[in-house]
Amino acid sequence: MDKKIVIVLVFIAFLIGMHSKNLPETEMPYGQVSSGLAPTDWIKQDKIRVYPNFVQINLRNAKWANFTNTNSMIPVLSSKSNAIQIVPEKPEDIKIGDIVSFRNEKTKKRIIHRVIGIGSDITGIYFITKGDNNKEQDPFKVRFSDIERVVVAVIY
Repeated sequence: MDKKIVIVLVFIAFLIGMHSKNLPETEMPYGQVSSGLAPTDWIKQDKIRVYPNFVQINLRNAKWANFTNTNSMIPVLSSKSNAIQIVPEKPEDIKIGDIVSFRNEKTKKRIIHRVIGIGSDITGIYFITKGDNNKEQDPFKVRFSDIERVVVAVIY
């Protein structure tokens, strides 16, 4: 057989093999997160460097946070967890699934819960939040002005 024909046949076989079931499968986690919602990817891969003795994350305005033992965000956050948070710049930055810390307008306490919905009314955009381990959503609207930080990394 001509050498060119053999090369073309090998190339065609390669292309057919590329579309076969021999490709790696996407991994699927076993089990289910209590909220079923994943946070936004706030830290892009090119901003993370892992070295043998340390990890470097290039992130502006990062804040370190730890948490009290309320159990509302178990299994994601507990009093033994540490997190890195940033201040969001605009309401559109916050997506469903993100974990935000905010001040409750009435109690003035800082709460950290997951955004499970986004709405709008005559006052503007608001966020519906819920602790992952809570049965009910929070009974109030969270405004962007209430949000102090967004969790971008959890360190266990």
